[in-house]
Amino acid sequence: MKNTYSIWPAIKRSVSLLLLIAGFLVSVKAQETGDFFMQVQQAQKTHLQEKLYLHLDKNSYVAGETIWFKIYCTVGVENLLSNGSKVVYVELIGADQRKAKLIKIPLHNGLGVGDIALPDTLTEGSYRLRAYTNWMRNDEAIYFFDRTLAIGNGRSDQVFTQTTWEPTEQGGRYKLELRNFAQVPIINTDVNMTFTLDGKILQNAKVRTDGLGKTMVNLDHRLIQADMAYSFQTNGRTIRKLVKPLTTKGLPDVQLLPEGGKLLAGFENRIAVKVVNSRGLGEKAILVFCLGQDTLAQISTNALGMGATPIQVPAVGTVEVIARFSDGKQQPVLFPKIYTSGHAVILDTLQKGQRMLRLHTSSDLVKGQQLHVTVQHLGQVFFHKTVSVTETEIMLQLPTTNFPQGVLTCSVLDDHFLPIAERPFFHEKNSVGELFSIALSKAQYGLREQVDVGLQLRQDSVKGRIGAFSATVIHLGKIAAADTTNVPNILTSLLLSADLKGFIERPEYYLDGHRIRTTDLDYLVLTQGWRKSDWWSLATMSTPRFAAEKGLAIRGYLRKLGQKAPVPKGTINLVPSSNMLDVQAVYSDQKGYFEFADLQFPDSSHFMLYAQDAKGKKRVRFDIWADSLAEVGFNRNWPLEQNDVNRAYQQELKLAQAYFAQLARVGLKDDAILLDEVLVQRKRNKASLRSQNLNGRGNADFVFNAEDFKGYGFLGSAIYDQIGGTFKGWNLDMEWPPLAIFFLDGRILDAELAENIPPDAIESVEVLRSSVYTGLYGVGVHAGNEDRVIFVLTTKVGRGNLAKAPDRYGSISVSPQGLYFGTAYYKPTYAVENNPAAYQDLRTSIHWEPSIVVNKSGKTSFQFFTSDEPGTYRIIVEGLDMYGNLFRQQKDITVKR
Repeated sequence: MKNTYSIWPAIKRSVSLLLLIAGFLVSVKAQETGDFFMQVQQAQKTHLQEKLYLHLDKNSYVAGETIWFKIYCTVGVENLLSNGSKVVYVELIGADQRKAKLIKIPLHNGLGVGDIALPDTLTEGSYRLRAYTNWMRNDEAIYFFDRTLAIGNGRSDQVFTQTTWEPTEQGGRYKLELRNFAQVPIINTDVNMTFTLDGKILQNAKVRTDGLGKTMVNLDHRLIQADMAYSFQTNGRTIRKLVKPLTTKGLPDVQLLPEGGKLLAGFENRIAVKVVNSRGLGEKAILVFCLGQDTLAQISTNALGMGATPIQVPAVGTVEVIARFSDGKQQPVLFPKIYTSGHAVILDTLQKGQRMLRLHTSSDLVKGQQLHVTVQHLGQVFFHKTVSVTETEIMLQLPTTNFPQGVLTCSVLDDHFLPIAERPFFHEKNSVGELFSIALSKAQYGLREQVDVGLQLRQDSVKGRIGAFSATVIHLGKIAAADTTNVPNILTSLLLSADLKGFIERPEYYLDGHRIRTTDLDYLVLTQGWRKSDWWSLATMSTPRFAAEKGLAIRGYLRKLGQKAPVPKGTINLVPSSNMLDVQAVYSDQKGYFEFADLQFPDSSHFMLYAQDAKGKKRVRFDIWADSLAEVGFNRNWPLEQNDVNRAYQQELKLAQAYFAQLARVGLKDDAILLDEVLVQRKRNKASLRSQNLNGRGNADFVFNAEDFKGYGFLGSAIYDQIGGTFKGWNLDMEWPPLAIFFLDGRILDAELAENIPPDAIESVEVLRSSVYTGLYGVGVHAGNEDRVIFVLTTKVGRGNLAKAPDRYGSISVSPQGLYFGTAYYKPTYAVENNPAAYQDLRTSIHWEPSIVVNKSGKTSFQFFTSDEPGTYRIIVEGLDMYGNLFRQQKDITVKR
């Protein structure tokens, strides 16, 4: 498969410049140093890093709301907008490690917008909003955009839970307390529990709440790390919850990390420390380093559990380290290995605009040999100097004029270009925050008053400056206190998370658009940015596995009918149902492989594929590839996961309920009637036990079984007689609705085959119409004047051969997931709609403006209306200019009655 855009090879992120040079090691010995680094630079230009940031309208959500976002896709440490990937995959991942939603967003010049509607039936919990391009999959998944969001549910789940964990000799126990939104205990109720670990069910259990709504379950050691899913009935509804094992016991983990990777005896070294508790959060501590009775050094960590100190490393003796914690406990800490021969570095990063490197070498290695000092970012070299080792200490001033802002690495290579020391650091450029500003005509506004927000981007005296921005406005009185911390922004995501491993606690603490905490940021990079270069792996580097996508693709293999043998040089025609004249043709290769690449089509599109072999015969079959998606994997932000989200966000849930009620009054949101009907049907649950409904058995708008089909010769007629009148575009002359999609025993089925299925072969039919259920299939609800609908058909036992009915020779229908082009954000305009009696404006998110452009004039503006609630409103604007400068500004206004 042709790779049309090379921007990041399939190598581990821990590999920096040293990975890129390994491929040249064989030939470099005969080359001059300058030629070598020129080759490195040329290689880097075709192996750029791609990274993503999603700006959200707010920081937590409830079921029934919509997540609105703007995508920024940049390349390299300079953060220039990418012209590589044109498709971004955005996933909402549940606490159960399953993808609750997947959409594909088109990118234009590195920018995109999208939204995810949260269904009323979503289980409360900590969700991950993850985004990546296909090209980013060549790197480790921990460098995808990945953000943990708390999502509560006050629509179908109106229950507050309180979960307490207690250790016991046998293992531990969970204590549960269940209350409704009126704080009334849910008493004398059976609770069904399932314990799973790595997708395997370990044990089922049943308990019952007492007269106070409390219960408990005992766990042995085998179940301590398992997820606990439980369900119960209340007010005729089934409520489902999930508890993650979030233990908080045990001593903190203390890590000591030498600067540059090694401690060299007889020299001053710098050593960093990171202290985290069992929840992965930083914890303050004091570390004392002793040699016998002498104290060599002491570190008092910051509030995030990090610190560093210089230390004179002894050539003889044992260094003992004691860590003391705020609760009075203490523990010994293993001191890192001390080397008597080798190299070590100390880099002064705290003097603004200056970088002084001290390179220490043990006396046995002082032989006048050459070492190469470089400053680089993933192979892009910004400084190089060759030095001769003629003494044990070499001091070198690093010029910073051409250094970009971000995480860079100072690498020291020997005369064979092999690494001997590396020191990552964050380089701070002169503040660019002053280039961008927000202007308001006043600081105080009334209810339903228009606010004009002016934006100004200071222009360069030589060349124009164009910027892309997005803005959100939130009511500070309607967000949880937890939503003001551990909140990433465009600076922290593109400058830190894209280059540092592991969880970054409180990223906004380091970079908020107004200031940079230089010392604390250096602690972070010292403890999470150091990389041991696995550079030998580049010796076998090949073409990247994942290409940068310019569009979508329909691909697969053409095979002989009834065989696995390929059909080479076959002709395949692709015909979209939306335009039968727009035909594309390709040929299969010697292995039968074919691909229609760089396609641009919306979600819910349908295509027909027609094929014939080289002799014009149609006795061929298709083997269509499903989308290749990234696995869910580990959540790098796992310390932010929490249980009992409804309880933690109960005030936000009540505010959202009031807001939804107002929307329902004026027809802007469905009320709970449809949901209640669905829940009643779930209680009956006529769906087959073998149903492969992606929403779960019986989770559908309508469910029919064999009893409903008696006396009918056509399946579609049986269903039409019961619900056909509720469909647009479906009449008695049609067997099925015109935009129907069929799944038979989990396999998509051609509409023509669906017309011929005998009713007596079907055990159940589940009808999916609302977005609550069609969303998992990537299908929109409406298309023009007609309704989309999915029929999930399950055959009776012994009649499954229907699912294997062959397609017509040489043809097949396909409905691949297409691009999602988003919906419009509702913006009230009270110059026209100003009747408070008709509608009370209780917006939880005041305004969202995703597509702001500042042209060479340097100015632009947007407007919004305040709601019916006074308080403090915060305007947050983020974005970047065409030169990769990142901006974040915020301004508060006061709204009074």
